Amino acid sequence: MIEYRPPAWLDGQCRRWSVRVWGRNEVWTSATVGIILAVVAAIAGVVAVFVALPAFRRERALKSEDRFQTERLALVRNRAELVGLAELDYESRLHIGGTPCLTAPEWTLPAPVLLDDVIIHYSPSRRETRTSGDSIGSASLIPPSLVRKGIRTYSGAIGHFPSLRPTLFWDGLSYDLRDFEVAQEGTVHLELGLASFFEMLDVCESLAHEFSIHRAGIPTSLRESIGDPFDLSRRVSVPALTWLLLINEPDGRTSFALHARDEKAVASDGAFKHVFGGQLQPSSEHVMDAAGEASLWKCFAREFCEELLGMGEADGHSGAPVDYGAAPLSTLRRLADDGDLRVSLLGLGIDPLSLWPSLLAVAVGERERLASELPSFVEKNSEGVVVTEGRQRGFEFNQHNVDQFCDDSRVGVAAKGCLRLAWAHRAALGVTR
Repeated sequence: MIEYRPPAWLDGQCRRWSVRVWGRNEVWTSATVGIILAVVAAIAGVVAVFVALPAFRRERALKSEDRFQTERLALVRNRAELVGLAELDYESRLHIGGTPCLTAPEWTLPAPVLLDDVIIHYSPSRRETRTSGDSIGSASLIPPSLVRKGIRTYSGAIGHFPSLRPTLFWDGLSYDLRDFEVAQEGTVHLELGLASFFEMLDVCESLAHEFSIHRAGIPTSLRESIGDPFDLSRRVSVPALTWLLLINEPDGRTSFALHARDEKAVASDGAFKHVFGGQLQPSSEHVMDAAGEASLWKCFAREFCEELLGMGEADGHSGAPVDYGAAPLSTLRRLADDGDLRVSLLGLGIDPLSLWPSLLAVAVGERERLASELPSFVEKNSEGVVVTEGRQRGFEFNQHNVDQFCDDSRVGVAAKGCLRLAWAHRAALGVTR
């Protein structure tokens, strides 16, 4: 037996234990036992930390993912209020008819221009821009757990969560609006290239998301990195083609309808009431087909058939371009050639919250001719519900209704811009009442 004797200054103060260790009897003092217990406790603590660390990380990941989903749903729910707040940051900019829809003086048309008369300069190239979802740091909005999985884009984060992913959500080939020029004689020139839909969404919805949480006290930085929102050279700009349908009725009045978007179907506008429209995209994913599809008329005709006639979504998934020689697309073309459906461009506007651009247009048709040549308008489509005063009866196009809908927070920014411009140009559009 080995007997441990403590220093003299500890003698008489430390208790001794006889301990059998590996077949031998040893004498340990209380100090020795304390040291051993402390070492054992430290080892146990380290082991506990390593055991608990994965669970801690999972809990932290779940919290950050829940926070992102909550913030995104709040953005969708409060978009109307946020638009009004974002508009205050651009008070010095030109607003279309007093609406939140922003525009630039050089984008203002003196009179409506038929879509067929818009001159398009198309290039199949893609461009490197100073501003993208990555360059503005939108990954800072994304839960770290998703970033570790390689999901660094806003669209990727939306697509990851079933609660956020819209039913119509894919990265389709799109047209990039690089320049919008109104010549002195009123001719409109558009310069178009190629981009993908998510390139636009990653920037615009990141801006909207950051603005939403900024109002809760979190500093903003993404919007500052954008700079001048009217400088189309800074970022990819996949515009929406947003159009109002005016129908001249047999009794002499003019009517219009709205479209209540299903927030589960679309990625950006939530359940606002809109006029009609969609993104400026070809109907085919083949780049070789994009040159022939670079037409405002073709985009309008497809959206008309999808949203009002119930035709399937021409989203490019099939890989084949739409047959414009088949009805009802060919019928629309004949009505336009006969002058019974006049579709005109009114201008270009920007949403102050997301900085998403929209080409604003109006279509004017005769009820009797449309009814005799086209199928009945649907009341519901894949993106929402067609809103009228009654079955096949639209709202009367008059000052009261235009003011009412432009003051309604549920009506979308581009829709308000369309309504105001159409009312301002009503004489040129052939609307006299």
